Parts: sequence; C-alpha cells; structure tokens
Amino acid sequence: MITNGNFNEYTGSETGAFYDIPAGSTTLTGWAIEGNVVRIQSGTSSWGSPPAVAGTHFIALHNTQGGTISITVNGLVVGHAYMLLWYERDRASNAARTLSVTTGNTQATSADITLSASHTVPDDWTQVVAVFTATASSMVARFHCPGGNTDG
Repeated sequence: MITNGNFNEYTGSETGAFYDIPAGSTTLTGWAIEGNVVRIQSGTSSWGSPPAVAGTHFIALHNTQGGTISITVNGLVVGHAYMLLWYERDRASNAARTLSVTTGNTQATSADITLSASHTVPDDWTQVVAVFTATASSMVARFHCPGGNTDG
C-alpha cells in the first residue's frame, strides 16, 4: 500500500489553492520531491477546475524544469508481482506534458523497471495500471515529468 496516495497528508503551510513544494521538502508525507512540484486543491479554477480523483488535492509535475515525486514501498516479497495504479491528466488549456513511471532501487539507475514509458498525458483523468515483479524487499516508485518550453 502506498502511503498518502491521495496527497492529502501535508505538513507545510497552505498559502492558497495551489502552492509549490520545494525540492528536498519532506512536507508531502511519504513522498520525496525533486524539481518543480505543485500541490493543488480540488476544483482550482486556474488549473481548469479539475476535481481530485480521491481526497481534496492532487499533484502537478510541471513548469519548464519539470518535477519528480517518488515513494519507497517496503515489505515486498522478491519475485512476487505487484500492481501500481494511478490517475494522470494534464493542465487544461496548456502545453501537453509527458510522464514516465519507473520502479527500482533507492537511486534511479538504468536498471530501473519501466512501468509506463514516457508518454503524453491525457486531457482528462485517466487510470493507469502497471504490474511489476519485486526485485528487492523495498523499491522506489518514481513519477517524472521532464518539463517543457512553457508553464504547463
């Protein structure tokens, strides 16, 4: 089970309908932050008013530098198959973005298992399911957007 999969557990100050979470921050419970990551309230108009799929917030990996969130999943049994499920969408009326999802050791390497190759994120919430076989008792799931030429 992924801790804080709906991004509701947040220990930072909430300064509005959306706010940047700085790289290295530990305020998004369970998740590591790299690059530009934004926590957004469900229904925020400047983001096209999308509702969160679950809970009251969702995360955006965007802007020109992009961003990555990752989480360590413990208690896996080597050789067993596991399912990772997530929802993704882009920001309405902005440049399309790509997302890749991998799992592997605590440090990203070329040996990581690709769960979802880099692809253009759809305009509406879309459920994605990936199955992987554990190669260690603890593995890290990484969601990465490389950014783009404009805010997105």
